Amino acid sequence: MKIPKRFLFAGVFFVLAAALSYESIVLEYVPVSGILLWLALDLFLLSIAYLFNLPQIFGKRSDGSRPFFLAIIWTPWLLTTQLVFWLQNSFSRANVYQKVAEGLYLGRRCHREELPPDVEVVVDLTAEFVTNKYIYHACDVRCLPVLDGSVPHDLEEFTRLVTETEHQSRPIYVHCANGSGRGAMFVIALLLRREVTDNLDEAINLVTRQRPQVRLNAEQYAFLQRAINPSGSQRDALKG
Repeated sequence: MKIPKRFLFAGVFFVLAAALSYESIVLEYVPVSGILLWLALDLFLLSIAYLFNLPQIFGKRSDGSRPFFLAIIWTPWLLTTQLVFWLQNSFSRANVYQKVAEGLYLGRRCHREELPPDVEVVVDLTAEFVTNKYIYHACDVRCLPVLDGSVPHDLEEFTRLVTETEHQSRPIYVHCANGSGRGAMFVIALLLRREVTDNLDEAINLVTRQRPQVRLNAEQYAFLQRAINPSGSQRDALKG
Protein backbone atom coordinates (compact mmCIF):
# COMPACT_ATOMS: atom_id res chain seq x y z
CA MET A 1 0.00 0.00 0.00
CA LYS A 2 1.29 3.45 -0.90
CA ILE A 3 2.23 5.79 1.91
CA PRO A 4 -0.56 8.38 2.31
CA LYS A 5 0.39 11.75 0.89
CA ARG A 6 -0.26 13.43 4.23
CA PHE A 7 2.50 11.33 5.85
CA LEU A 8 4.94 12.72 3.29
CA PHE A 9 3.70 16.23 4.08
CA ALA A 10 4.20 15.53 7.79
CA GLY A 11 7.80 14.47 7.18
CA VAL A 12 8.60 17.47 5.01
CA PHE A 13 7.08 19.91 7.50
CA PHE A 14 9.02 18.32 10.37
CA VAL A 15 12.34 18.55 8.51
CA LEU A 16 11.67 22.18 7.60
CA ALA A 17 10.70 22.96 11.19
CA ALA A 18 13.95 21.44 12.45
CA ALA A 19 16.03 23.33 9.87
CA LEU A 20 14.39 26.68 10.65
CA SER A 21 14.74 26.08 14.38
CA TYR A 22 18.47 25.51 13.92
CA GLU A 23 18.83 28.64 11.78
CA SER A 24 16.95 30.71 14.37
CA ILE A 25 19.44 29.58 17.02
CA VAL A 26 22.63 30.31 15.05
CA LEU A 27 21.44 33.66 13.70
CA GLU A 28 22.52 36.61 15.80
CA TYR A 29 19.92 39.03 14.40
CA VAL A 30 17.05 38.61 16.86
CA PRO A 31 14.11 39.91 14.74
CA VAL A 32 14.86 37.49 11.89
CA SER A 33 15.58 34.58 14.22
CA GLY A 34 12.29 35.25 15.99
CA ILE A 35 10.34 35.12 12.73
CA LEU A 36 12.11 31.91 11.72
CA LEU A 37 11.30 30.34 15.08
CA TRP A 38 7.65 31.42 14.71
CA LEU A 39 7.43 29.78 11.29
CA ALA A 40 9.22 26.70 12.65
CA LEU A 41 6.54 26.40 15.32
CA ASP A 42 3.83 26.52 12.64
CA LEU A 43 5.60 23.87 10.60
CA PHE A 44 6.02 21.62 13.63
CA LEU A 45 2.29 21.93 14.40
CA LEU A 46 1.55 21.17 10.75
CA SER A 47 3.64 18.02 10.89
CA ILE A 48 1.55 16.83 13.84
CA ALA A 49 -1.69 17.82 12.11
CA TYR A 50 -0.81 15.87 8.95
CA LEU A 51 0.56 12.87 10.82
CA PHE A 52 -2.66 12.39 12.79
CA ASN A 53 -5.06 14.06 10.31
CA LEU A 54 -6.13 16.87 12.63
CA PRO A 55 -7.65 19.70 10.55
CA GLN A 56 -9.11 21.17 13.73
CA ILE A 57 -5.63 22.41 14.60
CA PHE A 58 -6.38 25.44 12.39
CA GLY A 59 -9.43 26.19 14.55
CA LYS A 60 -11.79 26.85 11.66
CA ARG A 61 -15.36 27.19 12.93
CA SER A 62 -18.56 25.98 11.28
CA ASP A 63 -19.21 29.53 10.06
CA GLY A 64 -15.82 29.61 8.33
CA SER A 65 -14.14 31.96 10.81
CA ARG A 66 -11.09 31.40 13.02
CA PRO A 67 -10.42 32.56 16.61
CA PHE A 68 -8.14 35.61 16.73
CA PHE A 69 -5.48 33.97 18.89
CA LEU A 70 -5.15 31.08 16.42
CA ALA A 71 -4.92 33.53 13.54
CA ILE A 72 -1.95 35.10 15.35
CA ILE A 73 -0.27 31.74 15.99
CA TRP A 74 -0.68 30.71 12.36
CA THR A 75 0.24 34.08 10.81
CA PRO A 76 3.58 33.02 9.20
CA TRP A 77 2.09 29.91 7.62
CA LEU A 78 -1.16 31.59 6.58
CA LEU A 79 0.75 34.42 4.88
CA THR A 80 2.89 31.85 3.07
CA THR A 81 -0.22 29.93 1.99
CA GLN A 82 -1.95 33.09 0.78
CA LEU A 83 1.13 34.05 -1.25
CA VAL A 84 1.38 30.62 -2.88
CA PHE A 85 -2.36 30.64 -3.62
CA TRP A 86 -2.13 34.10 -5.18
CA LEU A 87 0.85 33.11 -7.34
CA GLN A 88 -0.90 29.93 -8.50
CA ASN A 89 -3.99 31.82 -9.59
CA SER A 90 -1.99 34.65 -11.16
CA PHE A 91 -0.25 32.30 -13.58
CA SER A 92 -2.95 29.64 -13.97
CA ARG A 93 -5.21 29.59 -17.02
CA ALA A 94 -7.64 27.17 -15.42
CA ASN A 95 -11.25 28.23 -14.97
CA VAL A 96 -12.34 29.27 -11.50
CA TYR A 97 -15.06 26.61 -11.62
CA GLN A 98 -16.84 24.11 -13.84
CA LYS A 99 -20.44 22.98 -13.90
CA VAL A 100 -20.44 19.26 -13.09
CA ALA A 101 -24.18 18.64 -13.14
CA GLU A 102 -27.36 20.68 -13.11
CA GLY A 103 -27.13 23.07 -10.17
CA LEU A 104 -23.76 21.67 -9.03
CA TYR A 105 -20.44 23.45 -9.50
CA LEU A 106 -16.89 22.51 -8.48
CA GLY A 107 -14.12 25.07 -8.25
CA ARG A 108 -11.40 26.78 -6.31
CA ARG A 109 -11.65 29.20 -3.41
CA CYS A 110 -12.85 32.46 -4.90
CA HIS A 111 -14.28 35.89 -4.26
CA ARG A 112 -18.01 36.56 -4.25
CA GLU A 113 -17.95 38.12 -7.72
CA GLU A 114 -16.30 34.97 -9.12
CA LEU A 115 -19.08 32.64 -7.96
CA PRO A 116 -21.52 31.23 -10.52
CA PRO A 117 -24.33 33.82 -10.69
CA ASP A 118 -27.11 31.49 -9.51
CA VAL A 119 -25.30 29.87 -6.55
CA GLU A 120 -27.03 30.04 -3.16
CA VAL A 121 -25.24 27.27 -1.23
CA VAL A 122 -21.46 27.05 -0.74
CA VAL A 123 -19.69 23.96 0.64
CA ASP A 124 -16.19 24.88 1.87
CA LEU A 125 -13.72 22.00 2.33
CA THR A 126 -10.64 24.06 3.23
CA ALA A 127 -9.07 24.04 6.69
CA GLU A 128 -6.36 26.63 6.07
CA PHE A 129 -8.54 29.45 4.68
CA VAL A 130 -11.35 31.32 6.41
CA THR A 131 -14.58 31.70 4.45
CA ASN A 132 -14.91 34.97 2.56
CA LYS A 133 -17.19 37.12 4.73
CA TYR A 134 -19.11 38.45 1.73
CA ILE A 135 -19.83 34.91 0.56
CA TYR A 136 -20.86 33.94 4.08
CA HIS A 137 -23.44 36.74 4.23
CA ALA A 138 -24.68 36.19 0.67
CA CYS A 139 -24.93 32.38 0.66
CA ASP A 140 -25.81 29.44 2.86
CA VAL A 141 -22.30 28.24 3.79
CA ARG A 142 -21.44 24.72 5.02
CA CYS A 143 -17.87 24.13 6.23
CA LEU A 144 -16.08 20.82 6.62
CA PRO A 145 -12.37 21.54 7.26
CA VAL A 146 -10.03 19.07 5.54
CA LEU A 147 -6.24 19.31 5.31
CA ASP A 148 -4.84 19.93 1.83
CA GLY A 149 -4.06 16.64 0.09
CA SER A 150 -5.77 14.68 2.86
CA VAL A 151 -9.21 13.25 3.69
CA PRO A 152 -11.92 14.27 6.18
CA HIS A 153 -11.05 13.47 9.79
CA ASP A 154 -14.54 12.12 10.50
CA LEU A 155 -16.17 9.78 7.97
CA GLU A 156 -19.60 10.14 9.59
CA GLU A 157 -19.43 13.93 9.47
CA PHE A 158 -18.56 13.76 5.78
CA THR A 159 -21.42 11.41 4.91
CA ARG A 160 -23.81 13.47 7.03
CA LEU A 161 -22.97 16.63 5.09
CA VAL A 162 -23.38 14.76 1.80
CA THR A 163 -26.77 13.53 2.99
CA GLU A 164 -27.83 17.03 4.04
CA THR A 165 -26.82 18.37 0.63
CA GLU A 166 -28.41 15.59 -1.43
CA HIS A 167 -31.93 17.03 -1.52
CA GLN A 168 -30.79 20.65 -1.74
CA SER A 169 -32.77 22.23 -4.57
CA ARG A 170 -30.73 25.44 -4.65
CA PRO A 171 -27.58 25.66 -6.83
CA ILE A 172 -24.45 24.52 -4.98
CA TYR A 173 -20.81 25.58 -5.26
CA VAL A 174 -18.31 23.11 -3.77
CA HIS A 175 -14.73 24.24 -3.32
CA CYS A 176 -11.41 23.53 -1.65
CA ALA A 177 -8.29 25.58 -2.35
CA ASN A 178 -7.84 24.68 -6.03
CA GLY A 179 -10.90 22.54 -6.73
CA SER A 180 -8.86 19.46 -7.54
CA GLY A 181 -8.92 17.14 -4.51
CA ARG A 182 -10.95 17.78 -1.38
CA GLY A 183 -13.83 19.48 -3.16
CA ALA A 184 -13.81 16.81 -5.86
CA MET A 185 -14.25 14.09 -3.22
CA PHE A 186 -17.41 15.76 -1.97
CA VAL A 187 -18.84 16.29 -5.46
CA ILE A 188 -18.15 12.66 -6.40
CA ALA A 189 -19.92 11.40 -3.28
CA LEU A 190 -22.84 13.74 -3.96
CA LEU A 191 -23.18 12.53 -7.56
CA LEU A 192 -23.40 8.95 -6.33
CA ARG A 193 -25.85 9.85 -3.60
CA ARG A 194 -28.07 11.56 -6.17
CA GLU A 195 -27.63 8.54 -8.47
CA VAL A 196 -26.28 10.66 -11.30
CA THR A 197 -23.69 7.91 -11.83
CA ASP A 198 -23.72 4.20 -11.01
CA ASN A 199 -20.26 3.66 -9.53
CA LEU A 200 -17.23 5.43 -8.12
CA ASP A 201 -15.03 5.28 -11.22
CA GLU A 202 -17.85 6.58 -13.40
CA ALA A 203 -18.35 9.51 -11.02
CA ILE A 204 -14.63 10.28 -11.03
CA ASN A 205 -14.55 10.20 -14.83
CA LEU A 206 -17.52 12.56 -15.03
CA VAL A 207 -15.92 15.08 -12.68
CA THR A 208 -12.53 14.80 -14.40
CA ARG A 209 -14.09 15.42 -17.82
CA GLN A 210 -15.70 18.59 -16.55
CA ARG A 211 -12.69 19.76 -14.50
CA PRO A 212 -9.48 18.20 -15.91
CA GLN A 213 -7.25 19.32 -13.01
CA VAL A 214 -9.06 16.98 -10.60
CA ARG A 215 -6.58 14.47 -9.18
CA LEU A 216 -7.45 12.20 -6.27
CA ASN A 217 -4.57 10.61 -4.41
CA ALA A 218 -4.67 7.01 -3.18
CA GLU A 219 -5.87 7.93 0.31
CA GLN A 220 -8.70 10.06 -1.07
CA TYR A 221 -9.80 7.29 -3.41
CA ALA A 222 -9.77 4.76 -0.56
CA PHE A 223 -11.72 7.17 1.65
CA LEU A 224 -14.44 7.47 -1.00
CA GLN A 225 -14.60 3.70 -1.26
CA ARG A 226 -15.24 3.51 2.49
CA ALA A 227 -17.74 6.37 2.42
CA ILE A 228 -19.65 5.06 -0.56
CA ASN A 229 -19.37 1.32 -0.13
CA PRO A 230 -18.56 0.23 3.44
CA SER A 231 -20.56 -2.99 3.10
CA GLY A 232 -23.07 -2.93 0.28
CA SER A 233 -23.66 -1.43 -3.12
CA GLN A 234 -22.11 1.91 -3.93
CA ARG A 235 -25.41 3.65 -4.55
CA ASP A 236 -26.95 2.47 -1.28
CA ALA A 237 -24.06 2.93 1.13
CA LEU A 238 -24.55 6.64 1.84
CA LYS A 239 -28.20 6.19 2.78
CA GLY A 240 -27.55 5.24 6.39
